[in-house]
Amino acid sequence: MSRILRNARSAALFSMVALPLLAAGQSSVRPTTAPERNPGFAVVELDNQAFRLPSAGLSMYLPLNSLAQTTRLGQQATVRVTPPTAPGVKPKWIMNIQTMRAPQANGSTEWIADRIIDQIRKSGGKIGVDLEPSAGSSRRVRSGANPIHRTSARLITRDPALRVGEHTADRFYVSMPAPDGDAVVHGHSVFHVANDRFITFELITREAHLPETKPVYETTVATATFVDPTEAAQRRFAAIEVGQRLMEELTESDYDAVIDGSAFGREPGGRYERWERLFTPGGTGRDSDDAEHGYKRIQTWIGFRGEMEPNRRRERWTPLEREQGYLLSMKTRLIQQTPGGPQLVDSDAIFFMSRDRQQEAWSITMALKSPDGAAALWKEIGARDQDSMTIAVEEPGATPRTIKPVIQGDGYVSRLEAFILPQLLVRGAIPTDYGFYAYQPSLQTIAFRTDSLEQPATTPGRFRLTTRLAEDLEPQVSAYEADGRLRSTTLPDGRIWRPVTLKKLYKTWQDKGLPLE
Repeated sequence: MSRILRNARSAALFSMVALPLLAAGQSSVRPTTAPERNPGFAVVELDNQAFRLPSAGLSMYLPLNSLAQTTRLGQQATVRVTPPTAPGVKPKWIMNIQTMRAPQANGSTEWIADRIIDQIRKSGGKIGVDLEPSAGSSRRVRSGANPIHRTSARLITRDPALRVGEHTADRFYVSMPAPDGDAVVHGHSVFHVANDRFITFELITREAHLPETKPVYETTVATATFVDPTEAAQRRFAAIEVGQRLMEELTESDYDAVIDGSAFGREPGGRYERWERLFTPGGTGRDSDDAEHGYKRIQTWIGFRGEMEPNRRRERWTPLEREQGYLLSMKTRLIQQTPGGPQLVDSDAIFFMSRDRQQEAWSITMALKSPDGAAALWKEIGARDQDSMTIAVEEPGATPRTIKPVIQGDGYVSRLEAFILPQLLVRGAIPTDYGFYAYQPSLQTIAFRTDSLEQPATTPGRFRLTTRLAEDLEPQVSAYEADGRLRSTTLPDGRIWRPVTLKKLYKTWQDKGLPLE
């Protein structure tokens, strides 16, 4: 259950943080021209779109139809690439791309490679055995026998000064006997990008498959190019400077108008409520042919911090709870179809930010409801006072933990501001690239996000906003009216968030027999 909860939590957390919902963990891909094939390599079909890892300045071409998934832990990013396989069939190879920093100033590609080899040996052959077995492998180990003890790790080859394009890499291949009796090869190409930053490209495959998978790996790595990290840092700084200038020019009246809905023609006062529906278009334009994935209700209002706990009586509020500011409440239901029936992920979140933007607080409760009726609960409570942030997380099967993300420099936007940022950008009405820092719960860190505002000539009076919630996540594209009202948001996987009335939403789900409660 804990693994299922983590998977569902990863998807549902973006319903809390995305503008609006976004599926997590996807790699960044942009169309461009494919490279010429090197005649020195075996014929390997590569995608005609370049895979990019912006945080590392990396651009490369992956094997055709392969799947790339990016995850981050702090400042380190890992990309897992696998070939297309039939359901239930294990891949013949796995490629991992990882960014890392050397723990000492005199680190080198050779120094990094030596330590990776030591780690592979210490792993006891347990890494990478979830692969397709080679032909003729018995996949059996005699009782009491340990193949690791019979055969030690073997260095097949190593080139510490390999030239790959304009860069030098340390490349090696190590064969390691695996617990299932079928040897596994680990190939690594280590690049020094800048200062203490390195990128490694890893191949994991069965030794019997190496003649087939090695050309795929080496051809893929040969397409890698790296952008000067100084240039990337300059672009980031410029975007943050533009974003910071916008935030400084916004007034309290701008925030009030977006929060109370008066910016969209509504009478100020009370709570501004809106509903959104998540679906995959059926292609006919009829709601009945769409695939439903979820919905959410968002409410915003001007109030007091104490309203985060609606059952707490006002006369018992502390001085802190009497602080006035902005509040945003969001209730979300996501539905996932499984063989056993629909699986529901229900979340209830509330966010607060003081008028001076220096304090914020939030509370999120998420329940995963399995088809058999079992439920698992996840909670997150966070607070920030100026540059000090503390987040408490509770989840089933795990010890409660505390996260203290570091807020460095300028350009930070609060959790609440992250939701209303599109409306604030449209209100500013200056088409350009904006940069901000915001906490991303799926990454459990403060990440750099970009928002590119455009006014397409084909849709006069409307805006298009391309949002990348973190450098290595694919962007979502939203359309807004001139006053900031959302028309739609298209997610990287093709799903769409669109405003809807409660009456229409209820009827759509009722007609399809979906759980409403």
